[in-house]
Amino acid sequence: MAAIASIANPMAPREATPTALPTWVETPTATRIMGALSYAQALPDIAVVCGGSGIGKTYAARQYASTGAHVWIATMTPATSGVVPALEEVCAAIGIPAANGAAPLHRAIVQRITGAAGLLIVDEAQHLIPAALDQLRGIHDAGGIGLVLLGSRDLHTRMAGGEAATTLERLRGRIGRRLALGTSTASDAEALAEACGVPAGGARKLLGEVATKAGGLRSVVKLLRVAMIHSPGAAPFTESNLRAAWRDLAG
Repeated sequence: MAAIASIANPMAPREATPTALPTWVETPTATRIMGALSYAQALPDIAVVCGGSGIGKTYAARQYASTGAHVWIATMTPATSGVVPALEEVCAAIGIPAANGAAPLHRAIVQRITGAAGLLIVDEAQHLIPAALDQLRGIHDAGGIGLVLLGSRDLHTRMAGGEAATTLERLRGRIGRRLALGTSTASDAEALAEACGVPAGGARKLLGEVATKAGGLRSVVKLLRVAMIHSPGAAPFTESNLRAAWRDLAG
């Protein structure tokens, strides 16, 4: 299975329609993320994938889910940080009605996933309190499916110990793969540039520099969008156009 990171098509201005960016572009970082997802589903086991914003964690998960059966993505927020709200979010992801109370929710989820040879991907897992993270471990144990926790660097720090050490001890002992990522890499930007037809030289060098900053490939995609709006005709990705677009974005 090819591992790729998603790029949303740009919104066009009312009076111009730039050439669309590719929907999917393979990147080295996405390859590593999807490898962790595949591992967790195949064994089944627990994997933790942590990294900076904009490196493609969510998009790689969505792509993986779109190409396989019984893969569910539950996305957490500050509003779902507790045990019951997190379980309700899992119910929504796997397509069952939410029961009342943590124990009925747990039973309903386990009944749905048992025997499915599936994978539960919990995105933005850094929002979950330790008890909610341990509850997900309980679902993995009882349902026999793979579990992947996707999150920011904060998740990696919490999983390593600290105040939650005792609560998360059982979870940490079951993690089969840990993938700690930093920012997007110049190689990720190169793959994106190649797919988008960005000429070699200064233009690609700029994209590589942007990719390693906060925001990762998300910032690179924004840069390409702005360049396309600046120059909706042919060859919008010249170095001069990209640098002008970056000045706009960087303020």
